Amino acid sequence: MNKYTDFPEQPRIMSDAEGEQLFQTMLKQIADYNPDEIIAVHRSGFSYAMWVAQILKLPLGVYFPKKPQLNLDSKAKRVVFVDDNILSGSSYKAAKEYMTAVYPDIEFKWAVLFSDWNATPESVRNEIIQGARLPYFAEEPMWGSRKVSADYGVRFRDE
Repeated sequence: MNKYTDFPEQPRIMSDAEGEQLFQTMLKQIADYNPDEIIAVHRSGFSYAMWVAQILKLPLGVYFPKKPQLNLDSKAKRVVFVDDNILSGSSYKAAKEYMTAVYPDIEFKWAVLFSDWNATPESVRNEIIQGARLPYFAEEPMWGSRKVSADYGVRFRDE
Protein backbone atom coordinates (compact mmCIF):
# COMPACT_ATOMS: atom_id res chain seq x y z
CA MET A 1 0.00 0.00 0.00
CA ASN A 2 1.45 3.34 -1.08
CA LYS A 3 0.35 6.14 1.27
CA TYR A 4 0.51 8.73 -1.52
CA THR A 5 -1.46 6.99 -4.26
CA ASP A 6 -3.90 4.45 -2.82
CA PHE A 7 -7.59 5.31 -3.00
CA PRO A 8 -9.32 6.30 -0.81
CA GLU A 9 -7.72 4.99 2.36
CA GLN A 10 -4.70 7.30 2.34
CA PRO A 11 -4.16 10.99 1.69
CA ARG A 12 -1.79 12.20 -0.97
CA ILE A 13 -0.23 15.46 -2.02
CA MET A 14 -1.78 17.12 -5.05
CA SER A 15 0.61 17.38 -8.01
CA ASP A 16 1.29 20.71 -9.71
CA ALA A 17 -0.34 19.52 -12.95
CA GLU A 18 -3.44 18.33 -11.09
CA GLY A 19 -3.71 21.63 -9.18
CA GLU A 20 -3.47 23.59 -12.42
CA GLN A 21 -6.11 21.40 -14.06
CA LEU A 22 -8.52 21.83 -11.14
CA PHE A 23 -7.92 25.59 -11.12
CA GLN A 24 -8.64 25.86 -14.85
CA THR A 25 -11.83 23.79 -14.45
CA MET A 26 -13.00 26.00 -11.58
CA LEU A 27 -12.04 29.16 -13.50
CA LYS A 28 -14.10 28.16 -16.55
CA GLN A 29 -17.18 27.49 -14.40
CA ILE A 30 -16.76 30.86 -12.68
CA ALA A 31 -16.39 32.64 -16.03
CA ASP A 32 -19.50 30.85 -17.34
CA TYR A 33 -21.44 32.13 -14.31
CA ASN A 34 -20.45 35.68 -15.39
CA PRO A 35 -20.01 37.38 -11.98
CA ASP A 36 -19.57 41.12 -11.40
CA GLU A 37 -17.06 40.56 -8.59
CA ILE A 38 -14.91 37.85 -7.03
CA ILE A 39 -14.97 37.46 -3.25
CA ALA A 40 -11.96 36.00 -1.43
CA VAL A 41 -12.93 33.85 1.54
CA HIS A 42 -10.61 34.89 4.36
CA ARG A 43 -7.83 33.39 4.61
CA SER A 44 -7.50 30.29 2.50
CA GLY A 45 -9.31 31.70 -0.53
CA PHE A 46 -7.13 34.79 -1.02
CA SER A 47 -4.61 33.41 -3.51
CA TYR A 48 -7.13 31.60 -5.69
CA ALA A 49 -9.57 34.52 -5.61
CA MET A 50 -6.85 37.00 -6.54
CA TRP A 51 -5.82 34.89 -9.55
CA VAL A 52 -9.43 34.48 -10.69
CA ALA A 53 -10.08 38.22 -10.35
CA GLN A 54 -6.90 39.07 -12.29
CA ILE A 55 -7.60 36.61 -15.10
CA LEU A 56 -11.25 37.64 -15.45
CA LYS A 57 -10.42 41.33 -14.88
CA LEU A 58 -12.98 41.70 -12.09
CA PRO A 59 -12.98 43.60 -8.77
CA LEU A 60 -11.92 41.65 -5.69
CA GLY A 61 -13.83 41.78 -2.40
CA VAL A 62 -13.34 39.85 0.82
CA TYR A 63 -15.56 37.80 3.12
CA PHE A 64 -14.68 37.18 6.76
CA PRO A 65 -16.60 34.05 7.81
CA LYS A 66 -15.78 34.30 11.53
CA LYS A 67 -17.32 37.79 11.93
CA PRO A 68 -19.26 37.46 9.42
CA GLN A 69 -18.54 40.49 7.25
CA LEU A 70 -18.48 41.11 3.50
CA ASN A 71 -16.47 43.95 1.96
CA LEU A 72 -17.50 44.50 -1.64
CA ASP A 73 -15.32 46.45 -4.06
CA SER A 74 -18.18 47.29 -6.42
CA LYS A 75 -21.96 47.52 -6.62
CA ALA A 76 -22.15 43.90 -7.68
CA LYS A 77 -25.38 42.06 -8.40
CA ARG A 78 -23.70 38.67 -8.94
CA VAL A 79 -20.61 37.47 -7.05
CA VAL A 80 -18.56 34.32 -6.61
CA PHE A 81 -16.97 33.45 -3.27
CA VAL A 82 -13.66 31.63 -3.86
CA ASP A 83 -12.11 29.26 -1.31
CA ASP A 84 -9.44 26.57 -1.58
CA ASN A 85 -11.54 23.55 -0.62
CA ILE A 86 -14.68 22.49 1.19
CA LEU A 87 -15.11 19.76 3.77
CA SER A 88 -18.38 19.74 5.70
CA GLY A 89 -19.69 22.89 4.04
CA SER A 90 -20.17 24.82 7.29
CA SER A 91 -18.56 28.05 5.97
CA TYR A 92 -20.64 27.84 2.81
CA LYS A 93 -23.87 27.24 4.74
CA ALA A 94 -23.13 30.16 7.08
CA ALA A 95 -22.37 32.45 4.10
CA LYS A 96 -25.62 31.38 2.45
CA GLU A 97 -27.59 32.40 5.58
CA TYR A 98 -25.60 35.65 5.84
CA MET A 99 -26.20 36.59 2.19
CA THR A 100 -29.93 35.85 2.46
CA ALA A 101 -30.22 38.04 5.57
CA VAL A 102 -27.85 40.91 4.70
CA TYR A 103 -27.56 40.97 0.89
CA PRO A 104 -30.79 39.42 -0.43
CA ASP A 105 -30.48 41.25 -3.79
CA ILE A 106 -27.04 39.81 -4.61
CA GLU A 107 -26.96 36.49 -6.43
CA PHE A 108 -23.95 34.34 -5.51
CA LYS A 109 -22.11 31.09 -5.98
CA TRP A 110 -19.43 29.41 -3.86
CA ALA A 111 -16.38 28.09 -5.74
CA VAL A 112 -13.62 25.78 -4.54
CA LEU A 113 -10.64 24.08 -6.09
CA PHE A 114 -11.93 20.75 -4.77
CA SER A 115 -14.44 19.14 -2.45
CA ASP A 116 -13.60 16.25 -0.17
CA TRP A 117 -14.49 12.76 -1.38
CA ASN A 118 -15.96 11.76 1.95
CA ALA A 119 -16.80 14.78 4.12
CA THR A 120 -18.61 17.13 1.71
CA PRO A 121 -22.36 16.42 1.72
CA GLU A 122 -23.89 15.78 -1.70
CA SER A 123 -26.43 18.57 -1.12
CA VAL A 124 -23.54 21.04 -0.80
CA ARG A 125 -21.56 19.62 -3.74
CA ASN A 126 -24.62 20.03 -5.97
CA GLU A 127 -24.85 23.77 -5.22
CA ILE A 128 -21.22 24.86 -5.61
CA ILE A 129 -18.66 25.39 -8.34
CA GLN A 130 -15.78 22.96 -7.90
CA GLY A 131 -12.65 22.04 -9.79
CA ALA A 132 -13.29 18.43 -8.81
CA ARG A 133 -14.67 16.12 -6.20
CA LEU A 134 -11.41 14.45 -5.32
CA PRO A 135 -11.43 10.67 -4.95
CA TYR A 136 -8.92 10.93 -2.09
CA PHE A 137 -8.17 13.17 0.86
CA ALA A 138 -5.78 15.85 -0.43
CA GLU A 139 -3.15 17.22 1.84
CA GLU A 140 -2.88 21.02 1.52
CA PRO A 141 -2.19 21.57 -2.18
CA MET A 142 1.43 22.54 -2.66
CA TRP A 143 0.58 23.86 -6.12
CA GLY A 144 -1.16 26.91 -4.65
CA SER A 145 1.77 27.70 -2.40
CA ARG A 146 4.25 27.45 -5.27
CA LYS A 147 2.25 29.84 -7.43
CA VAL A 148 2.96 32.73 -5.04
CA SER A 149 5.72 35.02 -6.30
CA ALA A 150 9.12 35.31 -4.67
CA ASP A 151 8.36 39.05 -4.37
CA TYR A 152 5.91 39.35 -1.48
CA GLY A 153 2.51 40.52 -2.69
CA VAL A 154 3.40 40.25 -6.38
CA ARG A 155 2.66 37.44 -8.81
CA PHE A 156 4.30 37.48 -12.20
CA ARG A 157 2.42 35.94 -15.15
CA ASP A 158 5.34 33.65 -16.09
CA GLU A 159 5.55 31.95 -12.68
